[in-house]
Amino acid sequence: MKKIFISYRRATGIEIAGRLNDFLINNGFKVFFDIEKMEIGKQFDKQISDNIGQCDYFILILSKDALNRCVNENDWVRKEIETAFKYETIKIIPIIMRDFEFPNNLPDSINSIRYIHGITYEASMFKLIMHSLLEVLEGKEIATHEQKSEKNKLLCMLNAFYDILVEYREAFRSGDPQTILSAHSSLSYASNFYTFFERHRRGNIKLAMIANEVVVAFNKYVDAFNIWNENKTNQKNALVAEDNFKALIEIILENIFKLENCDE
Repeated sequence: MKKIFISYRRATGIEIAGRLNDFLINNGFKVFFDIEKMEIGKQFDKQISDNIGQCDYFILILSKDALNRCVNENDWVRKEIETAFKYETIKIIPIIMRDFEFPNNLPDSINSIRYIHGITYEASMFKLIMHSLLEVLEGKEIATHEQKSEKNKLLCMLNAFYDILVEYREAFRSGDPQTILSAHSSLSYASNFYTFFERHRRGNIKLAMIANEVVVAFNKYVDAFNIWNENKTNQKNALVAEDNFKALIEIILENIFKLENCDE
């Protein structure tokens, strides 16, 4: 059983750390999460160091301001990263939140963390992002179920995209331009997953066609939205954008149904 250590800043990262802990345990991993695993009567620093040394993976939650206090040599997040760097056998995986920025004054002992490729986290895309994480943690094991993996990945994307669309619908109907633009940026971010899937498919034409259908419908909606956005007082343009939006939702739901009910 592979062992994982989760490092996080309590002020901003405890929620995602807890959610990640539950997900990993439910998928068969042994996880060290300090809230649950610290033993009474044993030195805190020794427990942390020992558990990091026993792990196969060190997951670092890079939430807002997570590394800002690392200039302090006694900071615990800094110590945890320094300890992980001591072990060549440990693979470090950063989970990068959208509001995280690397500080300019990271100490030399952990500065190389900024060059380690990580996974960008988006709360509304949790299932898809966790699927990507499992691919990293499981390595070659997932390749033996390639077709099923591709189908499940696309299904996760469709469900996550639908959740974002529902949130956007509420923003659109609220009539607040700032709320709409914020939600629209989330939609654009999510659509990148579909484009990536369609371009990097592994020979499964049917799944690629579904992903492409979603991307085409999304782009059609975006074009209509951009025309409306240039003149927010034009009711006709708003209705066209809304119609394209509804069509996109119908395509999403139709393809979710197809994937959930088709054979591998």
